[in-house]
Amino acid sequence: MKLKLWMCIILLTAGSVVTTACLKNEKPVIIVKGSTSMDPMTRKLVAAYQLRKNISFDIDPAGSHSGLEGLIKGSCDIAESSSVASREYVDMAGKAGLTLKSFLVAHDYIVPIVHPKNSADKITMKQLREIYTGKMETWEQINGAKEKIITVSRDGSSGTWEIWNATLGIGDTIIKDALVQKSNSGVLAFVAENTNALGYVGSAFLNNEVKALRVDGKGHADKKMKNISYPIYRDLYLYVIEERFTEESRSYIIFVLSKEGQKLIRESGFVPAAGNI
Repeated sequence: MKLKLWMCIILLTAGSVVTTACLKNEKPVIIVKGSTSMDPMTRKLVAAYQLRKNISFDIDPAGSHSGLEGLIKGSCDIAESSSVASREYVDMAGKAGLTLKSFLVAHDYIVPIVHPKNSADKITMKQLREIYTGKMETWEQINGAKEKIITVSRDGSSGTWEIWNATLGIGDTIIKDALVQKSNSGVLAFVAENTNALGYVGSAFLNNEVKALRVDGKGHADKKMKNISYPIYRDLYLYVIEERFTEESRSYIIFVLSKEGQKLIRESGFVPAAGNI
């Protein structure tokens, strides 16, 4: 009986040692949540960073607002946001005894797009404002066509939507007839298949299946430096909670801001925060 008891103790102890050893060998995980616009950049940065560090990432491009909310509630380590955290999130963090800390990592342009067969090649800020408030409903004043404009927008959790609306000065509403998409890719796919559609995406998502419109006579991209003359541009941020800022997250953000990280950001189609990279 005593022999059996000692064998059980030895087996349990051995199992505990094995389990502890396995836990010690597990990779640390950084959970990143937020902007769909920043997702291509993030994937490229993470792939390069993992060549240096034995670390795992869990990436969830759920939207800028979802990322900030998740960060405050503790469901992620880093939030990506394509707009500055609003007073709502600063106050939410403050009430929880937390402090939001931001890192400017890149710049981007938001570009109106149409189907390649649409004869329009330029548009004004005034026309965009009228279209996205429902005051202009056809293409007649833009390219002479009498067809109805199919207006495509992003949803309210999107930082792209927030900057677009703020720049156009149209508040926080989504017009009644707008076709709402949850990602840049969704906007691209719809516009690429509909000749009379008008949407907007981050410039890094542009491809040959859509046509970018000039705005007030200006093209979106001098990719070498931040083109502040283009009317619809935004800054891209990483956010952390100061009180929960881990060494793993700190090391990754240092890499993003390094010369190598900023070069990868440019290769992803964005403008580095360090404009001379």
